[in-house]
Amino acid sequence: MIKFTVQISEQDFMDAQRLHLRPSKMMRVFHYVLGVILIPILLFAAAVDAHHSRLSALLALGAIAAVIILFQIILPWRLRRFYREQKTLHYPFAMELNEEGVFSEGENGTGRIKWADFYAWKQDSKTILLYQARNFFNVIPCRVFAPTQNDGEAIALIERKVPKKRKS
Repeated sequence: MIKFTVQISEQDFMDAQRLHLRPSKMMRVFHYVLGVILIPILLFAAAVDAHHSRLSALLALGAIAAVIILFQIILPWRLRRFYREQKTLHYPFAMELNEEGVFSEGENGTGRIKWADFYAWKQDSKTILLYQARNFFNVIPCRVFAPTQNDGEAIALIERKVPKKRKS
């Protein structure tokens, strides 16, 4: 049985969203290869047909800029705003991981989720996500574990009880 108290900070929330949105290793390789292939093709096209390729290059650069603006500016801004608006995320609560499942108790009530009801899980050095569905998850910041009780004990329990680990 692992017990701890959690208060989700804005940084915890952002770390959880970043982990959730992080593409799998296979998708990161695909994006890299796509970039390595497309950039030389655009440069070659620009050298062959200056008029049409300039427009294509501008459209491609515009699309790349739009993706960067979306993921580096707009999405973080909206997620921070969502965290500030969702007051229930700010309240501390007690959490327990045991052989039956996850139990939580806080100012707004109590809840119990059986291990069998979790879809998958994912982790990095800062966060553990327990998925109830593809886009619905519980957040456990790794910082909540006492120095004598590292997250290894929690990870071992989760590995035994949750069906699969999501690729990250």
